[in-house]
Amino acid sequence: MRKKVLLLSIASTIIGLMLFSFNLKAQQEINGAFKVEILQDGDWQYAGNLEFGMFYSEQTLQLPQQLDASLNSVVASAEGQTKVRLSFFRHREAHIDYIWIDGQAPVSIIGAREGYKLGMKKVVKEDFDVIDVENLSVIMDFDAMPGQLQVKARIEPDQITPYPFMYPEVNTYKEISNKSEFYTYEINSVQGTLNMDGELDELGSPFFKIYNKPGTGHPD
Repeated sequence: MRKKVLLLSIASTIIGLMLFSFNLKAQQEINGAFKVEILQDGDWQYAGNLEFGMFYSEQTLQLPQQLDASLNSVVASAEGQTKVRLSFFRHREAHIDYIWIDGQAPVSIIGAREGYKLGMKKVVKEDFDVIDVENLSVIMDFDAMPGQLQVKARIEPDQITPYPFMYPEVNTYKEISNKSEFYTYEINSVQGTLNMDGELDELGSPFFKIYNKPGTGHPD
């Protein structure tokens, strides 16, 4: 019997380590890249790629200046604006929090799945109110010369952890079984009342309270 319990304990530990390793690997991996293009002389010019993993991060790219070959000097874009296109043509979850050039937000956006008004609201500031760019291309206008493009985004892997939250915390990234930890509560051991007055003060302390970082890549 003791041998059986020991084997079960070892198996549970191995599964936990595998799930933890899976989550750690997912955090470190690059899951895809946005293709960045800038409009110059009426044509889209490739500027580079911005790579992202499953957790939100800011990546930057120095946009190329437009050169006048005859004068060997930088030429201002039409009306002092810069037009940038970000493309991600893969069927994989991808989200963008903000898109800036040297800290300046775009003045317009075309192609956002959320539409113009809502899309603009979502990409101008850092707030995790994001646009969905799975298998999509979006175009943004900036009242700025080509500079440093700043994008905060995430791209999910094909598979995310199947155990994003587990309580008690000791169960995180482990398969739940009869050997797991559980909360206990004796029925009617804590009596409470709820007055229909819009206040919840009479409820007392919560059953449990814990801070968890999701293992799926979503914001804390």
